[in-house]
Amino acid sequence: MRIVVVLATGQFSLLALKMILLAAPAVLGTSWLLRRYPPRWRRETVLRIVCVLLLATGVSIAASALLGR
Repeated sequence: MRIVVVLATGQFSLLALKMILLAAPAVLGTSWLLRRYPPRWRRETVLRIVCVLLLATGVSIAASALLGR
């Protein structure tokens, strides 16, 4: 979703494209592995992990905006 917003504002860079191309194989490979070999975690554990990751992402975006980067 963030990429769509960046594209809409015209601030897309080659660095962003490079990061997307580097991350895509890792995301696809991890998704495939977890679909094939699902972890035996409780639902609450997965929700906590997702919550922490979303919180960390939000803090990172807010910090970069506040620091003007």
